[in-house]
Amino acid sequence: MNLLWNSLTVFVFLSIPQSLLNVTFGFLFLGIKPQLYWRRIAAFCFVSSLYVDLFFLTLPKWAHLINSLLSFYILFRLFFRSFSKKTALLIFAVTFIYTIITDLAVTTAASGFISYQAVIDGSPAVKMMVFWPGFAVTAILILLMSKYKYYPAKRIRFMFQNSSGSSSLPYVLLLVFIQLIVLSGMYMIRFVNAGNEDELQIFLGAGMISIVLVTYFMLRLLSRTSEEAVKKTEDVYVGDLVKMLTTVRGQRHDFLNHVQVMYSMLQLKKYNALREYMDELVDEVLSVSKASLDLEQLQTHPLAALIESKYETSVLRRIAFLFQVDITAGSCTFHPIRNIDLVRIAGNLIDNAFDEVLQLPECDRQVNLLITAKKGNLTLRMSNSCRFMTEEMKNRLFTPGYTTKQGNHSGLGLSIVAERVRFYNGSLTVDTEGDSIIFTIQLPYQHEQAG
Repeated sequence: MNLLWNSLTVFVFLSIPQSLLNVTFGFLFLGIKPQLYWRRIAAFCFVSSLYVDLFFLTLPKWAHLINSLLSFYILFRLFFRSFSKKTALLIFAVTFIYTIITDLAVTTAASGFISYQAVIDGSPAVKMMVFWPGFAVTAILILLMSKYKYYPAKRIRFMFQNSSGSSSLPYVLLLVFIQLIVLSGMYMIRFVNAGNEDELQIFLGAGMISIVLVTYFMLRLLSRTSEEAVKKTEDVYVGDLVKMLTTVRGQRHDFLNHVQVMYSMLQLKKYNALREYMDELVDEVLSVSKASLDLEQLQTHPLAALIESKYETSVLRRIAFLFQVDITAGSCTFHPIRNIDLVRIAGNLIDNAFDEVLQLPECDRQVNLLITAKKGNLTLRMSNSCRFMTEEMKNRLFTPGYTTKQGNHSGLGLSIVAERVRFYNGSLTVDTEGDSIIFTIQLPYQHEQAG
């Protein structure tokens, strides 16, 4: 009878509120709105808690941990069949990691004045006194994330869902999860089931192995991420060149049609219509050739091709993109700065500016780029109009994964810029002036004449 009463109080006053709060926290933490699934969340938490608590007081602590893990994942997949396997794994991992962390924190804080067994055997009031302050903290975090629409692991969820089969990210997350389970097991053996040194040694060995594996996969992930960033830059560069060539070829292809139209208008003596048609045609041709004329100082440098292609993009997107090049030598390299890194820096800056101004009315879409190279110092000054920029946002601009834009943005562009600037011992500053944000990059180089 006493066993049944203890199981019932654990179920009502601990398991149900903890499960509801922690699952809701896991959904929000990953950027998934729990209100869309509240019925299924409530049913899942009830069934999962009931099943686990049926064996809570009879199973050994290590067996209870394994039983909880397996039953949680299996039941979650049954209740949320519309979720992909990766999404289900992430929710499972985040919820259990958070549960382990909060349980360790609560039991550690309570161990100074009450034993673990005394809590389990105690009255509902004792259980509430020990565990409910932690529940209150979780509830506050849920309210804050909901109010400010701040979802810390939303980017991680997107990266995990879009990761390829060869990516190391799933293995890193899995091993971190295993480490926390090992830590939890060590804690239970040390403080809950004290005296079993053999089990403690097993968990300690497993923890050390997981640390080595996490380190390996983290290094592998960083290396692969760097390679993917280089490939992405090369793909963008090639794509921009293809767009530019396609535009030029398209104008040449249409040239005969334009001549025929103008000749017909001339024969029909429709001079006003001819003048209007020629004005439109001249404007279009100038929009393509203007970039080439303004980039003469760069000559054959890849930056010229990049900026010219970006100018074409700005015309199509109705962005006022103004650029100026002031380089003392007509044709030069910027040793030791690699051309691919210059393209990466300038391309990401321009793309970031375009993405920002596209969220503004057409009349406010202003982007300016100034490139100067004097006395061994290459300077890129990019300014664009923006919606708003707080000091906190400005400080986080170069954090990988952080973005102020809506839609599917990786938040990696400016972090790549900052990393490349640091690599070449350059400087990068961000300033605001009115409704504009200004990025200034300075890169030291050794002046070398080409050819």
